[in-house]
Parts: sequence; C-alpha cells; structure tokens
Amino acid sequence: MKININTFEVKSGSVPGRLINQFAMDEYNNNLRVATTIGNYWKFRDRTTNNLYILDDELNIKGKLTNLEKGERIYAVRFMGDTAYVITYRKTDPLLVIDLKDPENPKHLGKLKIPGYSTYLHPIGNNKFIGIGKDDDRKLKISLFDMSDYNSPKELDKYKLPEYWSEALYNHHAFLWDEDNGIVILPVGAHAYMFKIEDDKITMKKDDKHKSNVLRSLYINNYIYTFSNEEVHILMKIAGI
Repeated sequence: MKININTFEVKSGSVPGRLINQFAMDEYNNNLRVATTIGNYWKFRDRTTNNLYILDDELNIKGKLTNLEKGERIYAVRFMGDTAYVITYRKTDPLLVIDLKDPENPKHLGKLKIPGYSTYLHPIGNNKFIGIGKDDDRKLKISLFDMSDYNSPKELDKYKLPEYWSEALYNHHAFLWDEDNGIVILPVGAHAYMFKIEDDKITMKKDDKHKSNVLRSLYINNYIYTFSNEEVHILMKIAGI
C-alpha cells in the first residue's frame, strides 16, 4: 500500500510471495522493486520459486524476473541503484546479480555459487560487499565479495568463526562497519569480534570478551564502545585496532 501523507490517498498493488526482510523492498526512480519467495520452503521445497517484481508509481507491475533458483528460497537481498543482489540457498549459496536499468525488462547478469549462505549484505565501496552468514557446516562466516564484474562476481576472502549464532545474522543493527579504518565488529555470544578488511583480506584483530552476550557496538570520535547487559567496554579506536 502507498499512502499520500498530504491527501491520505491510498494506492495498492500486489505481487505473489513473501518478503524476507526490509531489504527485499526498495523504491528507486518512482519504481518499487520487490524480491519474493513463492511457496512453502519446508513442506514443498522442490516447488519454491524466487522472483523479482518492479512496480510503477501506481503500484502496477511493469517488469518482472521469475523462477529464479527453483527449489531454493531467498536469504538476503540488496538493491543498489540499477542493480539487485539476491542470495538464495539450499545446498550452495548462489549470489545472483540482476540488471534493473530497464525496469520493464530486468535481466539476470551473473551468478556466484559457493558453500553456505549469507543473510546480510553490506556495501563497503569499490563494488565490494561484506556478507554475514554461515558456511556449509553451519558455522558463522564473514565473506568479502567483489561485484566489479557483474557477469562474474567473486568471493575474495572469508573468515570462519567456531560459533553458530550472531544477532547480526538477522538484525543489521548488531553489525558495525567503520569505513574510515576498515573495521568490522560482530557480536557473537559474549564476544565482540573485530576484523580488519584490507588488501582484499579479512583478518581478526581483537576478541573483546564480556561476561554476558554482546548486544551492540558503536564508535564515537576515537573510541569504540561495546555493550552487553552487564558491561560497557571502551576501547581506543586506531587503524589496526
């Protein structure tokens, strides 16, 4: 539904399927782009399909790309200008690159298949993304993706943790990217793991351990703050941690 906040005029449209999260919906140049999964993945996984729809200003479908990676479901989506990045998963992690320059005729450009999957994609500049997800053994991993060649996306590096859960998997507010210093901070249980992204490599620099589960982190001026229910830790922020 689309509501004009001045006149309260309501417009509505519909597409089949369900959204994985807020990143599966994006407005750009008066078009609404939506990525959905159709079907019950757990009961009829062989029949599920994934689709991308583009709706116009009146919320009518003007373009679509359907039947993507049949038998899988969407785990992550990121729209960036005229391009969409969609991750589906069943046994491997296809990262799909979709061209949206012509809203009436979206096109599938390239695909990267790797073990495991990502549930959150974060752009970091120079056509690179950080992916937060799990490897094929279900353990947490951080991936560094290069999207500079839309027809042939690459995983430049990955770092796997001996852990199985982070709130950042499904809540992007738990993820912190310090662009100035190339630092990623990830809460995992009672740990705030700090990684350096440099020269297309991911290096773990510090494990800031709390007494209870770490919830959030942030930086203010020259200090990094990490928060749990029982503690606040303050660390000097420097380029290499």
